[in-house]
Amino acid sequence: MLRNRERGKFKPPSDVIATEDKFIILVEIAGMDANDFKLSLMNRKLVISGTRILPNIEDSISYHQVEIETGEFRLAYELVKPVDDTKVTANYDNGLLRIELPYLPKKTVKVVMANEEDKDN
Repeated sequence: MLRNRERGKFKPPSDVIATEDKFIILVEIAGMDANDFKLSLMNRKLVISGTRILPNIEDSISYHQVEIETGEFRLAYELVKPVDDTKVTANYDNGLLRIELPYLPKKTVKVVMANEEDKDN
């Protein structure tokens, strides 16, 4: 029998999907509110962190099985393409955090040929 539920560090499962125009990151983590997540994006590195705390049950109760992980978590992702940080969206619904990170548009350079007349001036 277990007396207490100790909080620790854990890693919730996640998927990283690359489409033609964006990265989609899915994190499966139930029992939180949307405001419980911290997201930071800097130099192509996305960090998702937070703390999951489940309601306490009376200390006098003994646990027979504990599988739901609680405590702090931190997930870090190195993004292989630059993303537009002004268009990042995050949505938490039904225990699934979905983050969409659109790629920056490709830059094109237009080469203009000088006319022969321009060269003489």
